[in-house]
Amino acid sequence: MKDFEVRSSGNDDRVALLHELIEALTALGNYLAAAQRELENQPALKQKVFERVICHSLIQYDRAVEAIRQLQTLS
Repeated sequence: MKDFEVRSSGNDDRVALLHELIEALTALGNYLAAAQRELENQPALKQKVFERVICHSLIQYDRAVEAIRQLQTLS
């Protein structure tokens, strides 16, 4: 019975951590997407550089979200 409680507590921690990561990554993606929209509307000397950085950041965000989804299926 004691082993079950330990495993259950560990799973609860894992679920809580995954939930936290999902929320943080969602916020990150939203901020980056908003920044990308702003850059598209504001002509600037270095606009292309910023657009490329934001585009690559969003790709990494998508990778992280997919990894978390896969981790959740392991639970």
